[in-house]
Amino acid sequence: MVDGSTLEIFAQDRVALTSRCYPTLEHSTGMAIKATGGPVAADVRVWGLRSIF
Repeated sequence: MVDGSTLEIFAQDRVALTSRCYPTLEHSTGMAIKATGGPVAADVRVWGLRSIF
C-alpha cells in the first residue's frame, strides 16, 4: 500500500507546508508550482517512502 496523497513543501529552510492531495482525474499525474509577487527559483526533489508494514 502506498500513500501518494501527502505533499510537503519546504521553502528557504524556514517555512514548511503540508497538504493532502486527492486527484480525481485519471490523467492527474503531475504538479505545478506557482508564486505571486515576483519570480521564483525551484529545486524540486521527490522522495519515495517505504511501507511501514
